[in-house]
Amino acid sequence: MVAALAANGVVPRQTALWLGGISDKLHGKLSRAGVVEPRQANNIRQPKMNSLVRFLDGFIADGKTLEGRGASDSTKRKWKTARNHLARHFPKGQKLEDVTPTDAQAFRQYLELIRIKTTGEPMRENAKRKLISSTKVMFNVSVHRDHCLAVRLEQIGVLLDDAVFGRLCRGVL
Repeated sequence: MVAALAANGVVPRQTALWLGGISDKLHGKLSRAGVVEPRQANNIRQPKMNSLVRFLDGFIADGKTLEGRGASDSTKRKWKTARNHLARHFPKGQKLEDVTPTDAQAFRQYLELIRIKTTGEPMRENAKRKLISSTKVMFNVSVHRDHCLAVRLEQIGVLLDDAVFGRLCRGVL
């Protein structure tokens, strides 16, 4: 940031995204140091944040893809399966905006521990990938609906080890 300031240039995109998500306290410190412009007070009412499960239930009930098309019954079943795993993993009442990259890693580890009921075998890797893919779709929609910080979701995509999700987030912002 200092180099961009000294060169009268712009900060890298990732840095700008990060700056948008930092606390007012940290932003104030950076502002007092002259590294960033002070934040303008806004009187825009922030949308009420949903619990994670409430958001997922609404998303599935809506039944629309990111592009606004109706999802097939098969896709909705995949979303419901991912929703059920997320609901089992996260504590009851988990707020959507409070999901962190560490939570995403813990969710991936949770999937590693899942056993198939009939055989007792671990969940197959392809099944885990499908669950993660459905989860990413739902979180990506939350970015479009301004329920979460895009930076956090981009970090979650990186931690889930899928470069495609990172590109998706960068492309939709």
